Amino acid sequence: MTGLAGPVLQGPRTLRVHCVWMSRAQSHAFMDLVSTLAARAASESMPWTVAAECSYALASPSGEVVVITSKDQDDVAPFTLELFAPSGALVELLVSRWEGDEPEYATPAPWNDNLESIYQNARTAALGIDSVINGFVSFINSFDAERF
Repeated sequence: MTGLAGPVLQGPRTLRVHCVWMSRAQSHAFMDLVSTLAARAASESMPWTVAAECSYALASPSGEVVVITSKDQDDVAPFTLELFAPSGALVELLVSRWEGDEPEYATPAPWNDNLESIYQNARTAALGIDSVINGFVSFINSFDAERF
């Protein structure tokens, strides 16, 4: 049994993450989705959108939606990743956290790095950060040294 945000064993074949129930196979498939999303988000231009302050969404053509959020609205951990069905029903929820009984010996959950990577890449894409920076650099470079 693990803490609040992690999987809790509820019998031989099911895992519970908060109020979302999944089979072990479904839970492993979701963790594979998280790993794949983290790996591809850094290298591909995905159509992330701003969902709310410090919250970004990626929707599939068939209507599934992933939402990544900085829980404290400060662009740093803890992060929450939610997967919604086309109907809007919450399918899965994953929260970054620390594991261990003693705070000084706690270790980050294995998925924390993936959630951080997804969040940073989603933020960059949704806000068009690279374009904003490049645009401002071009603006600055348009001035010659004598004008400053």
